[in-house]
Amino acid sequence: MYKTLKLSMAVIVMAGLLACEEDGTNPNNDSNSTPPPSSLIKANFENSIVNLKENDGSLTVRIQLSAEAEEDYTLVLNLNDTIGQGSFSTEPALKQSQIDLEILAGQTVAEFKVIPQDNDLLSGHSTLKFRIVDGISAVGGDSDNIEINILDDELFGKAQSFESAASGWKTKRTFVYDQQGRVSKVNWTSETPGASAGTDTYYYDANGMIERINYYPSQDEYFIKQNGRIIRSEKIEYGVKKSYTEYDYDFMGNVAGRADYYLQSNGSYELSLMFVYLYFQDGNLYKQLAYYPAQNGDLKLTSTRTYDHYLDKVNPFPVNEVIPTIKTQTKLPASYRVEENDVDLLYQFDYEFNTNGEVTKRTTKGESTLYFYY
Repeated sequence: MYKTLKLSMAVIVMAGLLACEEDGTNPNNDSNSTPPPSSLIKANFENSIVNLKENDGSLTVRIQLSAEAEEDYTLVLNLNDTIGQGSFSTEPALKQSQIDLEILAGQTVAEFKVIPQDNDLLSGHSTLKFRIVDGISAVGGDSDNIEINILDDELFGKAQSFESAASGWKTKRTFVYDQQGRVSKVNWTSETPGASAGTDTYYYDANGMIERINYYPSQDEYFIKQNGRIIRSEKIEYGVKKSYTEYDYDFMGNVAGRADYYLQSNGSYELSLMFVYLYFQDGNLYKQLAYYPAQNGDLKLTSTRTYDHYLDKVNPFPVNEVIPTIKTQTKLPASYRVEENDVDLLYQFDYEFNTNGEVTKRTTKGESTLYFYY
């Protein structure tokens, strides 16, 4: 009886296996099951960071597959950062922050193109971050991200910031530009030694001349023009004119004089300081003389600042401006002499330059200035 039952069970099992072979199924092999991750093809970007100038044309981004594709499938990329959208296009086209790359059997490399929008406007640099997120038979490997920096050719190489520091103090100024390439904001920090920070916002008239600078909420400086020149500026704080400045020009069109007036307790304005500016023939500032009004009504010289000579190198940073946006030093000064309060100090400047010939560092008597570019 026992032998008969055992034989019957064997026949049933064998019959089941034969039936599986006849209909093509295998109880130990589910064709719909997902293979373990170790068997999947890995997809890696060839580069993790790439810089692309706006006017360079297109960039081909390559993705290396760890093995030949065994079948056709789709590799999915996501754009993680949408800041740059509108400044570029892709092939295949980006759809809702996603690119679908069709991979054919036998392929070992996948590619797509990034095409920056080239225009004449300064719209700023932008950064794109793509990531491999999905695929039927491929997943992101160790290098599943790429960062593409699209460099605006109108902005590229422009002055970005400078930092000056010496014992006990430090300052920094960073320049932001509008689409016409004009300074739109200056972000500044100061440690002297107390820390402070702010943003100066620039506004221009229809002719592109400076019209107003906002320093703090309800604190602005307005610039008044006549015959295409700025002849006066007024600082308004919470609706009250706290001070004003009058400007004069020499026959070459350089700002030759400046007189500062401040509001007094009786409502009048009194002259505080007067400056005279002298220039070399090429328009670079040679000397600044400062005067204050004496009790007898005369003007008394209180200080002199002299730039004896300049290097034949472009000065891209607006360091010494009498009127904001109007440069007085288009070249790099080689020395700087200060005479005031019975003190005579001479500063000789040493410079360092990058391979493009742009100034990167200036040093003098324990003071150091670093220069940065977009």
